[in-house]
Amino acid sequence: MSPQGAEKLVMAVDFGETNSSVSHTLVHEGLLSESVISLSPTTVSNYVSGMMASRGSSMHLEVPTLLRYPVDWVFQPLDELKVEQPGAIRHDNHQIRWGLEVQQDMSRVMSHSDNNQMLLHGFKNLMSQSDNHQMQNARLIETLRRLSQKRSCPSEIPIREMLLLVIIDYLTKLLAHAKDEIVGSKSISTTEMVICVP
Repeated sequence: MSPQGAEKLVMAVDFGETNSSVSHTLVHEGLLSESVISLSPTTVSNYVSGMMASRGSSMHLEVPTLLRYPVDWVFQPLDELKVEQPGAIRHDNHQIRWGLEVQQDMSRVMSHSDNNQMLLHGFKNLMSQSDNHQMQNARLIETLRRLSQKRSCPSEIPIREMLLLVIIDYLTKLLAHAKDEIVGSKSISTTEMVICVP
């Protein structure tokens, strides 16, 4: 039974090719689903960056769908991740750069020649079977193949699984930021999440 005044957190993740965003609303327990339509969602912002668009622009509500991994990053296969506690985050997760951090890094000339980092962008495109991004997908597959050389298991991690691991890392970063922004909320009894993949 939920405590008096508890609310359900409903989150909507817009996982985009170029940018992503998270919106949320709190729904009072016991509220009829027909009443939810009248609630106004709040879109997470405060993606820390000196390059952030002005508050008047909708761009401050989005964050680039970008990741940068250290070249020596050790990937765990999905089987290993499944045995971990739900919500567990690796102690070295801070080494992965994401979103506006990557965009800021890329604005520095020296970062383009940094052989200690691997940039991943457009990885959402590999989820579809579209031929629209063949050249980009070929480069991305090669990057995933190189990244998969460092792994915690003896057998090779397939490219589709590597893609899922990258998406998990990105969404973990995005949702951790959203959680930090929402944390001031009242008593949250449950969380419901909807992921939109346009």
